[in-house]
Amino acid sequence: MINKLFESKLQDLPKEIIDIRKRVLKEIENILLRCRNMRSWDDRSESKLYRWLNGRFEINLYSSKLSDLFLIRDSLQEYLMVHEEMDEEIVEGHDWKKMQ
Repeated sequence: MINKLFESKLQDLPKEIIDIRKRVLKEIENILLRCRNMRSWDDRSESKLYRWLNGRFEINLYSSKLSDLFLIRDSLQEYLMVHEEMDEEIVEGHDWKKMQ
């Protein structure tokens, strides 16, 4: 319901801006998918996600300002890099959970 209302407001924006929003949202979705497919991703990672989404729930991304979406995308890219490093350590035989 809220997303539909927000989408109706977006129709007044130039097509280029709408296209950029769609692209950034898709990038965010892809980063989240990659994160969730990491070996190191667990319930604790999921609970930290709110913070990495700049204090919003995933469903609220679609009604976020474009400037916020850029920040969120960059934040999630950093979170992905953290998990990529943890996955490398898992493959190398290090138990990163014991190191925390």
